[in-house]
Amino acid sequence: MAERDRTYEVASGVVPAASLLPSVAQPLLGLLTDRGGHSTRGRFSLGDNIGFALAGTVLCVPALRMLARPRTGTARTQVPPGTDDVAPFRAPGDEAYAALMADAKTTTTDCDRLVELVVPPAAPVDAHGDWTAAETAIGTRLPGDYKRLVETYGWGEFCDFLSLRTPFGTSEHNGLAWRSAHLTGSPERDPGRSPRPPHPAPGGLLVWGTTANADRPCWLTGGSPDDWPVVVWGNEGRYETHPLSTAAFIEGWAAGRVGSRLLTDMEPGLVPWFNAFRPRLHRCLHLSASPTAHPERLRRLREALAPTTDRGSWRSTSDETGQDHFATVDTDWLLTYDASRPHQIRIDFPPEDSEQVRQRLLTAAQLMGCEVLRITTASGRPLSTWDTATDEDE
Repeated sequence: MAERDRTYEVASGVVPAASLLPSVAQPLLGLLTDRGGHSTRGRFSLGDNIGFALAGTVLCVPALRMLARPRTGTARTQVPPGTDDVAPFRAPGDEAYAALMADAKTTTTDCDRLVELVVPPAAPVDAHGDWTAAETAIGTRLPGDYKRLVETYGWGEFCDFLSLRTPFGTSEHNGLAWRSAHLTGSPERDPGRSPRPPHPAPGGLLVWGTTANADRPCWLTGGSPDDWPVVVWGNEGRYETHPLSTAAFIEGWAAGRVGSRLLTDMEPGLVPWFNAFRPRLHRCLHLSASPTAHPERLRRLREALAPTTDRGSWRSTSDETGQDHFATVDTDWLLTYDASRPHQIRIDFPPEDSEQVRQRLLTAAQLMGCEVLRITTASGRPLSTWDTATDEDE
C-alpha cells in the first residue's frame, strides 16, 4: 500500500464494497461445487470461496484506484520493488517491528482470545506428539503460541477457509516439514513460488497453513520464534506481512478485526467455527419437487436435525437457485441444502454415525414433502444403497 500511496484508511473504506460485490459473482461460481475433494473438507461448495476471492480481487480494483489518491502532505514510504503492498517485511531485531509486536501483546494470551471466539474440537486431530523431535526434524524451535494452538485445535480448518497444519500425524496433507520441503525457487526466477527463500535459509519462510484459495500463511523466521510475524503468501505470488502471532492473526481474521487484501473475509453475521480434519463420509440426496416453498423446506430440514448453526448461504438474483450451509451442533454433521433442480441435501459426517444420519435425513425429506430420487457420492457417483463403499470414502 505504501508503494502506491494508499493508506489504511482508504483500504478500510473499500472493505464494505469487498463484502457486497462478491454477491454478484458468487452465485455464478457457487454452481462449481466441490466434486469430492479431500474427505475432510467441511464444505461442498468450493465455488463459494472462489466467488468471494475473485470478486474481492477483481471488482475492488476499480474502487481502490478511484479512492486511493495520494493525500497532500502525506509522507511516502519508499518500498523496494517486490515487497508486499500492505507493509514492508520487518525482520526480528528491526526497531519498528519490535514496537509493533510489543503493541500486540496483552495480559490475556492470543490463544485465550481465540478460544473465546472459536470453540475448539472435543477431540483434536494430530494435536499431540514429541515437540522436541518435531523441532529437530524441522530444524528450528517453534513459537510457543503455535504449540498451544496445535494442542487446542489440532489439524483442521477455521471457517471452511483457513487451515492449520501440525507437525504430528502421518497424513501426507499435514505437517510443517512437508510444506517447507516444497518451497523451492527464488523471487527473481519464480515470484509465484516464494516471495522469500524458504526455511531453513536465514530469515526464510516456514508455512504453517493454507487456505481454500491456495494461499499460504507463513512465518518470517529469524530471531526468537515467539517474535516471528505472519506472512500471507498469496496464490498469485503477492504477499503481506502482519506483525502478529499465529493465534492473534487467526483470531483477528475470524473476528473481522485484521484486514487482508489476499484472504477472503468472513461472511457477515456468522459465528466463527473450526472443523477438525477427521475421517468423514459424503452423501448427497437428490429430492423430488415439493409444493412447499423453499424457506419452509429449509426450516423443516433444520428442525429435523436441530440444533443447528449457520455456516453461510448464497442466492441467485432471481432467488431460483442457492445454497444454505449449516452444521449440527451435537453430532458434527456438515450440511448443504442446494436449491438446484432437483434440489439436494449434501452431508458429510463421521462414519460411525452413518445409520443415524440415514434415518434422520429420510425423516427430514418426508417432512419437507419430498421423495428421495437417488443417493450419490459428493462427486455425483450413484450409489445402490446408502452404505455402498466407494474410493471416495476415507
